[in-house]
Parts: sequence; C-alpha cells; structure tokens
Amino acid sequence: MTAFEFLVSLADETEKKIQKNMVRYFSEFFNVRSEVKSKCRNGRIDLIMTHKKDNQYNFGIEIKISGQKKGKDLGHWFKQAVRYQDYDWGCKLIMFVFPQISYLYLQEGELVSKHHVFRHDYMGAHNNVSTFLGANGIGELQVYDYKGSKYYRLVYRGKIFWDSRGDKLNAEAISKYL
Repeated sequence: MTAFEFLVSLADETEKKIQKNMVRYFSEFFNVRSEVKSKCRNGRIDLIMTHKKDNQYNFGIEIKISGQKKGKDLGHWFKQAVRYQDYDWGCKLIMFVFPQISYLYLQEGELVSKHHVFRHDYMGAHNNVSTFLGANGIGELQVYDYKGSKYYRLVYRGKIFWDSRGDKLNAEAISKYL
C-alpha cells in the first residue's frame, strides 16, 4: 500500500483508532500524551509529543478523519490548529495537522512549481501547501514512501523537523523557525 493509499484508507477509521495507532507508533521515538486539555479548558489536543533524545521541543498533533471534506471543514481545522498555538498546554507547542493537507486536500496549482509530496527526500517535503501552512504557524505530519515502506515526517514551512527514517530530529531547522 502506498502512502497515498494509506492516507485514503484512514477515511474508514475513527479518530480515536487513528490516535491510538499513532501513540503506539510514535512512542518508540517520543514521549506521547493524548487527549491533553489546555489550561483554559477551551481546547483538547489529540497528541503532544516530546522527542526522547532531545526534549526541548514539543509537537502538537491535531488529527481529523480523512475523507471528503468541504472547504469550510478544512478552514475550521486550519483555524483550530492556528488557535491552539496560543493556548497554554503547560509547554510551548509547534502545531502540526494529520493527515497532511498537501496533496490529499490541496494540490499545487498551475502557477506554482509542482512537487511530488510522497517523495522521500527534501523535495517531497518542500511544497507550496506546506509553506502556506507554515506561514500561518502550522506544519504537517506527512506520510511518504521509501523503498516499499511508509515513513512519517514532521514538516514545517517545507523543512523537515523530524523524520522517522533514522529518527532524525533537525534542531537547526526548528530553532531557525521558532
């Protein structure tokens, strides 16, 4: 199953099941907390992940069920992720959405340079939807293919902050954007 086919298949899953599977997968690399309430009690984020080897960065993941969405649905999800940046979670969060919006929901148009988002290298992560989201302070938890396997990466403004292939945390890129 390709990364794209995997993302499309998530439409048949509940948000809770996706979250549970993500906790199981990411616990190898991160200390993961799920269903975390904000101090003001107005928000509940699906995951907060802190890397086990470098605990100075906290990643917030807001999960939505994939499948057909209207523009207003994407807008509400986008606004929620942006709003969550300002909430007090007991730590500073770098916000990400899952599944990825790039390609799955928004594709690059004719007037911008197109990128293949499921590629394993830098050019797969660097796309115009990712940089648009990053300009508004949020990133994407992307899935990509490499040699027949699926991997995950945290991408912000087209930069890879973390990659599951090799458990690579890019502190230099993270500190540049924060």
